[in-house]
Amino acid sequence: MAISPQQLTELHRASSARAALDLTLHWGGILVVAGLAHHYQHWAGYAIAVVLIAGFQNSLVSLAHEAWHNKTFGAAALNHFIGAWLYSYPVGLTYYNDMYRHLEHHRLIGKPEDPDWINYSNAHFETRSATRRFLLGKLFGMHLVTTLVQYLIKGKPKIHLDTENKKRSVPIKRELASVFAVQALLFTACFLLGTWWEYILLWILPLSTFTSFFIATRALLEHAHADAPEDPDERLFDFAPGPLGHFFFSPRHFHLHALHHKYPSAPHYRLPELKRELRTDSDLGYPGSQRGGYLQAYHEYIASLPGATD
Repeated sequence: MAISPQQLTELHRASSARAALDLTLHWGGILVVAGLAHHYQHWAGYAIAVVLIAGFQNSLVSLAHEAWHNKTFGAAALNHFIGAWLYSYPVGLTYYNDMYRHLEHHRLIGKPEDPDWINYSNAHFETRSATRRFLLGKLFGMHLVTTLVQYLIKGKPKIHLDTENKKRSVPIKRELASVFAVQALLFTACFLLGTWWEYILLWILPLSTFTSFFIATRALLEHAHADAPEDPDERLFDFAPGPLGHFFFSPRHFHLHALHHKYPSAPHYRLPELKRELRTDSDLGYPGSQRGGYLQAYHEYIASLPGATD
C-alpha cells in the first residue's frame, strides 16, 4: 500500500502547540530537578540531579536540531529565536553556525567535504582502544577543555563554516557573546539563590561530562561502520533503545536517525507514524539499517574493530 501525497504532507506538518509542549516539558524538567536538589542539598540528590539534568540537556540539543530544520514553531523568526536562546546558547552551542554545519552534513553526507565526516570517517576510531579513549575523554570532561581552548584562544568552534553569504548568518563572535551572556544569566540566578556553585555543579558539570558523552556516543554510532563503506546509505542507522536509552541518548525520536536523513523536514513526533507507513509502502521502502539499543550497538561496533595492537 503506497503512501498518498496528502499523507506525506500531513506527516511533514509542524505543530506550534507540540513545540510549546516540548519547550515546557524540558525546561520544566530541568527546573524541577534542580529545584529539588537545591531544596534538599544532599549529596545523593545532587548526584541524581547531575545525571538527570544531563539527559534534559541532551534533549535541548535535540530540540535545537528541530529548530535548525524549521520544525518547531511555525513562524521562522520565533523558531530561530527559541532555537538559539532557549535551546542552543544554554548548552554552549552557536545556533546559526551549528545549523549551517548540520544542513551541510545532510547535503554532503558520506563525502569528505561533510563537516561531520570526523564522526564516522574511522580516522580516529581505527581500534577499540582509540574509540574507548575518545568516548571516555568525553565522559571525563575533555569536551569542556577543547571547547574553551577553541573559544578563548581561537575565537570560534572547532567546526566553523563560512556563513557570510547565508541569509540568516550571525557573526560567530556575536554568537559566542550570546552563549556567554546566557551562561552569565544562569550563574546570576544561582548566585541570587545563595548557591552560586550550583551553576558549576548542576549545569557545567553534567554538560561537560554525561551530556557530552551521550551526544558523542550517539553521533558515532549513527554513522559508524567498521568496514567504512563508500555508500552513505550503508552508514545510516536507526536504533531500538529502551526507555533509558531514549531519555539519555536519543530524546525527541533521535533514534530514527536514518529516517530523519531521508525526510529531514518531518517533525520528530511524526517520525514513528512515518516509519509505520513506510514499512507498508513497497514503492518507497524504508531507508537505512536497524541496530539494537545503544549499548548493544556499541558492543557490536567495538567487537568489529581490531584491538590496539592488531
